[in-house]
Amino acid sequence: MKGACCLDECNPIFELTHPYRLNIVKFLREGGKRLTEISRHIGAPTPEISRHINRLLMAKIIYREKHGMYRLTPLGKIVEVATSHIEFMINKSPYLSSHDVSVIPSDYLVILPWNTLTTLSGTMEVGSLIEKASEEAEKFIYVMSEELMRSVVDIEVERARAGVCVRKIYLKGEKMPQEYLKTRNLEVRVLREIPLGLKVTDKIAGIALPNISTGKIDYSMALISTSADFIHWCISLFNNYWGIASPIGEAGAGKR
Repeated sequence: MKGACCLDECNPIFELTHPYRLNIVKFLREGGKRLTEISRHIGAPTPEISRHINRLLMAKIIYREKHGMYRLTPLGKIVEVATSHIEFMINKSPYLSSHDVSVIPSDYLVILPWNTLTTLSGTMEVGSLIEKASEEAEKFIYVMSEELMRSVVDIEVERARAGVCVRKIYLKGEKMPQEYLKTRNLEVRVLREIPLGLKVTDKIAGIALPNISTGKIDYSMALISTSADFIHWCISLFNNYWGIASPIGEAGAGKR
């Protein structure tokens, strides 16, 4: 069709289907590079790399400065981020194919920094990390869970008494420890439904999603990261639920 855009000429995602071009874009994420640097990094002859660079130039993914330095264009930066997300999804496909990401609100799902995440497996491992995160928190601890983890009660009470802001969202009807209800800097709210597990501190964050086969939140596996981007994402998501959750004591909240 006249005027139609051919995939091999205009589609920036298509251009990254070749490993050399993908690696070039990933390498340029660090900043401007010369042809010889790129060739050495990729481990391919300069004429071969030059051919792939020309493809990226035509797709407007990269541009060449006057002094011979290649850099990502604004489009290239977006494509690089999107590619990083896709790579993560491919690498973590066993987890993502068995856990329901649709419980994450769509507005948050589209901006989730996938490329910063790693998976943690094992009930004991996840539990140990939750305890360690509480112990090491210096500014805040935010938690959303339909289960009360008894092993962190004393830890979180101690951190709250030390000045750490502790906020917890639990399932309506769950009985709260009296320590939570009497400790300064420690607030509890409840929801009728808890869609996912979430814990975020000033140092680390993690989420647990429902297992598709059981429909229940799977706390034996979690997506975690210490990156500032993911921590901020989790804070925003937590605040979204905090705003609609009910304080303990309202309309029988927190009472069996």
